[in-house]
Amino acid sequence: MKKTGLILLGLIAISIHAFAQGAFFDDADKFFNRYVIKRGVLYKEIKENPQLLNDLLAYVESNGRLEISNDGDKALLINAYNLSVIKGIVTEYPVSSPQRIAAFFDTKRITIEGQSLSLNELEKEILLKQTNDPRLHFALVCAAKGCPRIINLAYRPEKLNDQLDEQTRVALNDETFLQVDYLGKTVKLSQIFEWYRKDFLENRGSVLPFINRYREENLRPDFKISYYSYDWALNDSGTPEKEIVTTSTSNLLQFTPSQLFAKGQYEINVFNNLYSQTKTRDRRGNEVSFGGRASILTSTIQWTYGISKKAKVNVGVDLVLSAGSGGLASGSNHFQLFTSNKSTSDFAVSAIGPRIKFQPIKKFSFYSVQTGLLIPVAKDLEGVSGRETFLALNRYLWRTQFFYDFKLTRTLRLFYEFDINYYMRRNKQDHFFLPNFVDLPSSLFINYFPNGKLNVFLSGQYAGRYGNTALRETTPSADFGLLQWYLQLGGGAKYQVTSNLGLEISYGNFVAGRGLEGFEVGAGQVWNLGIRYIK
Repeated sequence: MKKTGLILLGLIAISIHAFAQGAFFDDADKFFNRYVIKRGVLYKEIKENPQLLNDLLAYVESNGRLEISNDGDKALLINAYNLSVIKGIVTEYPVSSPQRIAAFFDTKRITIEGQSLSLNELEKEILLKQTNDPRLHFALVCAAKGCPRIINLAYRPEKLNDQLDEQTRVALNDETFLQVDYLGKTVKLSQIFEWYRKDFLENRGSVLPFINRYREENLRPDFKISYYSYDWALNDSGTPEKEIVTTSTSNLLQFTPSQLFAKGQYEINVFNNLYSQTKTRDRRGNEVSFGGRASILTSTIQWTYGISKKAKVNVGVDLVLSAGSGGLASGSNHFQLFTSNKSTSDFAVSAIGPRIKFQPIKKFSFYSVQTGLLIPVAKDLEGVSGRETFLALNRYLWRTQFFYDFKLTRTLRLFYEFDINYYMRRNKQDHFFLPNFVDLPSSLFINYFPNGKLNVFLSGQYAGRYGNTALRETTPSADFGLLQWYLQLGGGAKYQVTSNLGLEISYGNFVAGRGLEGFEVGAGQVWNLGIRYIK
């Protein structure tokens, strides 16, 4: 009797679960049928009435399973992914593309069985990894026009296999999704086939057998394959308001120091730094007259390009131009760089070098590392053996930078940067001092964003320079220590002029510092002007 009762309770529990799951698929049907039209989504209407979307995702959070054991689990997670993508867009709407939202597929998350998953993790680590079903690439929709079209129905357990076959068939016979030139024997594929090539490989390492399985007209094996650029424009079926500059569309907020560019995106950044001083600080921190005014203008031109579709790796090149003046009267203009006297002013292309930036930890999308090598170009940059003016350190520079962003409130953010700058001597003749040394600057920025177009910030930087305190080429390691340090305080503002172009102005004052004899630290001021173009 007891055993029979337990069996009945089990059957009742299964029935209740099946009924609840059935209700979920019915409600999901209603949602997709109502808000998916013209191959896209009515995001504006969902934003105005999000209750059904929120209820569906709440059910997934309470009842979803991360271990896929049947078509019910699989169908629920496919719907959960598409619903979560829509939710991520609705939260930021109006927006023109998911790529306008910083690290969209890593920062937008869904909780299942108490585990918080990013969209990328749900797609790759759960659905694709457990099912090995390449048809999912035509069912999971990324909110972009380049995705296969989203259907206006829920995926249901009882007909899931047929639905996936149909979605794949529709996509692979769509002349805009697969662009075939029969006369030229070429086919242009979506970059989905490039990014996930291994998922589609069959005979002789080609994706064509998989494609032909669903094609009405087969593609011959000798067709040349290429890939057209992915269209990341939002799959919006409505007539949205003009896109406003918000957290999702502002380059100021999207491309903060820790963020990277997706594949095909690039940045050109021109940063001009003018340092001017009439005094230095000695080993006790006392100000000492420099005997006149010296100013150095350093213009760094950076080109950065995204090479990873997940915005995980960027590469770039830096070009550094330097202009300087020295021996001017202490009361002369801070901005005076060039005079008719060659002995008091000069200009040179000072350095060039490669750079790479990457996100080392998958789950920390607001932490990144950048490293690069600057190679000196012009001779005698330190003004030791021919040039009369100091322009820059005449050394190879291996720079590694660590970036971290932290959001305090909707309008306040902290940016932190720690650098390891290792300076290596170029030769024995062109340096004031022979030993190599390392600078360790640590910078903190407190940022206020009153809107998506303006960023006002306060900044502070402490930097120590470490090296051979004996200032000789070869001495015991015991001579290694702190050569100088400084503290700089300042502030500035950034303004987004257009959707692609931004400007920055800032000021800094070296308010404290100490330096050993021969490594006195500057007690000057710095003015910065930056121009940034992102495409």
